[in-house]
Amino acid sequence: MVISYIFFHMTRRVLLYLVLLVMLLFSACSNSTSSNELDDRQDFFSSEIYLLTPDTLSEFPPSGFYDRPFVISPLKDSVRCAEGGLEPTADSPAISEYTFNITKTIRCVSFKAGSALDAEIIRTYIFETPPTIPAIFLTADPNSLFDPDTGIYMEGKEPEDEKTDHWQNYWQDKEIPVFVELMELDSNEPAFAERAGLKIFGGVSRGRPKKSVAIAFRKEYGANHLRYVLFPEFPNLKKFNNFILRNNGNNFDRGYIRDRLASSISEGLGVDYQRGRFVIVYYNGEYYGIHDLREKSNEHYFETHYGIKAEELDLVTAGNRPSAGSSSDYVAMLNWLESNHLDDEKKYEYISSQLDVDNYINYMQTELFADNRDWPANNIKKWRGTNPVTKWKFFLYDLDFGFGYGSRYTNNIFEFATAENGENWPNGPRYTLLFRRLLENEGFKTAFVNRMAVLLQMNFESSRVLARIEKMMNEIKKEILRDQKRWNQKASVMNEQLEIVREFAKRRPNIVYEEMREFFSLGKAADVFLSSTERGTIAIHGLKLDSPSLKVRFFEGLPVTLSAEPLSGGVFMGWSDGVKESVRTILPEEKDSLTAFFK
Repeated sequence: MVISYIFFHMTRRVLLYLVLLVMLLFSACSNSTSSNELDDRQDFFSSEIYLLTPDTLSEFPPSGFYDRPFVISPLKDSVRCAEGGLEPTADSPAISEYTFNITKTIRCVSFKAGSALDAEIIRTYIFETPPTIPAIFLTADPNSLFDPDTGIYMEGKEPEDEKTDHWQNYWQDKEIPVFVELMELDSNEPAFAERAGLKIFGGVSRGRPKKSVAIAFRKEYGANHLRYVLFPEFPNLKKFNNFILRNNGNNFDRGYIRDRLASSISEGLGVDYQRGRFVIVYYNGEYYGIHDLREKSNEHYFETHYGIKAEELDLVTAGNRPSAGSSSDYVAMLNWLESNHLDDEKKYEYISSQLDVDNYINYMQTELFADNRDWPANNIKKWRGTNPVTKWKFFLYDLDFGFGYGSRYTNNIFEFATAENGENWPNGPRYTLLFRRLLENEGFKTAFVNRMAVLLQMNFESSRVLARIEKMMNEIKKEILRDQKRWNQKASVMNEQLEIVREFAKRRPNIVYEEMREFFSLGKAADVFLSSTERGTIAIHGLKLDSPSLKVRFFEGLPVTLSAEPLSGGVFMGWSDGVKESVRTILPEEKDSLTAFFK
């Protein structure tokens, strides 16, 4: 895009300075103007004012953060513009010259005889210091969003003739058009700018002043998909049908990280969860603060990750209701389990043919470690491909109640997850049935206990989780004060909750270890130092270690199955105690260390 920048001649420059001075003084009197914005604007007087003369609307400067004013002139008589997200019409006033010196969203179209000549251009110009994390600009008709009576972001009027729950506007299943732009750090223009649809998203958290919204890409707006690497840590994910801008759900006033922290500690375990990163959101140029940009856990997630189309998927939610495909086979499996017990190996083999057991173990252990008490009767999803038919797997999402959130249920987490007489919510017997039946099988139970012992020293180990906490908080530390001020949140409460999360990470591994010992009546701790040379790794009951060495606290008397697994090009040579078989079972009290040798 080539834009010709022409300096004003002296007389015109002086006149423009006077106009800008009046506008800035007027703006300074506004209650909505922040001191930071005023400081930034004062810097404009030491900057050049530029005249831009685009030949077409598409040559307007890109949306972004600006530190000096500019003027677009001359505009053709046919050009009509509207501000604040409003859509221009042929009746909008004609403006021959546009001055930009304060934050503004504009939409412009060329009209002739009432018909649009050019495609609409949409721009958001933010005159303030850019945030220290990426930003998303959302442009939409402000009446659709914020009209006090009809806007979907608003409460609206309570019906006088009928008293119902969820009467507020933000509970409507209504989608409005929106223009979405992402500004990456240190970028002078949007990484993408796409038309999409916007809905209010979530459950009880819809009642919070900052809402979660879902952004959907559909052919009726433009493109069917967003083709962009939304999450730089996962460059293989580059095609999205939708995403969420989350307000932190039930943690709106209790912190920023619980849900994404709790699910992301499963990274590397083959369990599906919503990837995410933090962004600052602006609606029609207005600051709306920190949001968690997340994948949406609907049928389109599986196209992004596995290339599975929605029509080739069974996705089952809480209550075993289908959100895609059918739940009939999953419900039939549960019905079968009501009258069949898995201490019978043939029956266990049948369930293993229906259920991805490794995935299920890793899923369950993440939920149990996080101490999520809004589960398993809620916030649970199961899925499988149907062409061809695959085994059932589980999806981690909405762990807001984990990591020390606080609950009236404080008993041993293993008792909680296996309750036979729990309340329908959160742990009714129908929802604990699968786990209870699987634990009837000695092989499954042994693998479950030993794999949890490994994860307590691996993914769930305190220093690893604490490092993840600090990384997430460091990303937003310079943005927190403004966000909390914008939403009238108490910094003392938010800081207290962050300390609860940190303390949870420190203490949780030992708590889980002891609760597991108590629930399963296990023996004393037995430390085993496991290591492998290059070109190979060790797996415990199928769970691979993610480092060359690890000390694991197993339990005396409980056998541990180890397997030496070569990496690409590697060949297993034997164990340090002379055993040559790659798969073996040990009693941990008899081996304080073992090394697997590869060449």
